[in-house]
Amino acid sequence: MLLPPHQGLPLHKSLVAMAIFILSALIGCGSSAPKLYYEGTMIKMRSPQKNERQRLIADLSNSLGKRSVFRMSRGQKKKVYGARKNRLKSLSHPELKAIFIAKDKKFIGAEIDLKVMMLDKKSSVPVTVWIALNQSITVEEGQWKSSRVPQNSREIEEKWRVGPLKVKRGAKWSKRALRSINIALSKLNSEERSLIKGIPVVRKKKGKDAQAALYIQQGDCKAFIHIFNLAIKSERFTFSGEAKAALPATVHPVLHEIGHAVHSYPSRMVHCEMIKKQNAFNRKVKRANKAQGSKRTKLGRELERERPKLERLIAKFKSLQSRGPVLKAYLKARGQSKGPTSYGETSDKESFAESFALYKVDPPALKRVMPRVFAWFKSEGHLKSIK
Repeated sequence: MLLPPHQGLPLHKSLVAMAIFILSALIGCGSSAPKLYYEGTMIKMRSPQKNERQRLIADLSNSLGKRSVFRMSRGQKKKVYGARKNRLKSLSHPELKAIFIAKDKKFIGAEIDLKVMMLDKKSSVPVTVWIALNQSITVEEGQWKSSRVPQNSREIEEKWRVGPLKVKRGAKWSKRALRSINIALSKLNSEERSLIKGIPVVRKKKGKDAQAALYIQQGDCKAFIHIFNLAIKSERFTFSGEAKAALPATVHPVLHEIGHAVHSYPSRMVHCEMIKKQNAFNRKVKRANKAQGSKRTKLGRELERERPKLERLIAKFKSLQSRGPVLKAYLKARGQSKGPTSYGETSDKESFAESFALYKVDPPALKRVMPRVFAWFKSEGHLKSIK
């Protein structure tokens, strides 16, 4: 009787996809119950029109009602509207336009980052709007942070010891793309970068639906991070980080996918070990099937001793694949709250990836929305849970 090879999981065909970070082309909204959250969708705005500033002032004066409006400048918060005060004329055109968008009550509790075109239709400024649960609005006009553009992909690989950076037909590592991934990698510490070592970062033209980026772990335990054109195009409408030192929008989805690689690290390591031992087991099965007499008997006994160990390893991988130690620790720190974005509410894995990206690129935003998660990342809970 021939000995059967160990089948385990259909690993030669399995494809484990993590996290499709979606940048919506429409105005997004938070959950139905008002709570603090970060608005992670992309909001498109019309180019500024003639006399738009005057129309915005008139509209806001009539529609804000009893809501209070504050302006944040150089760390100082000053009231500009509400309780018999109307100093909307003191606000810039970008600030007025941001408030006009944020006054929609579906954004109560949100923090919104907007890239607003100036009246000259050539330059732009980053603007952040915070909408409190009491419906008051705070606006801050910021500035762009200058960032050096790497000469090529090899410079990034050598500097951060990650990658390789690859390209699929129809895409390229443009200056904007190189700048964004360089900034994203600079936000990681050396231990976090070691967790993504050897994972190729691939520029591709287009993913499925509205994908900006994607982390994928294949059946042979190889992992990839894909960066699609949509991530680069999003830089026309929004930004990453704080308004006072705004960064390219692409930085957030890159860090989001790195977040998936971080929480998937334990399962990926067990996955690779399982593949290695399963292949070795199946090679021994072939030798046993060809062997005769005592040699066949000896190999058969060895296989029977090894089979339970392999099966336990497969069971461990299945368990880690659904919810590993990083996610378990994260959920304990998070508690009952969900978020920090609407997309983060779709699953525990997306919640972690969104929180990881926010912590790295905009810590105050995460602290405002999920203070317990902010404290957990600050104490390196994600790295401690891996150890």
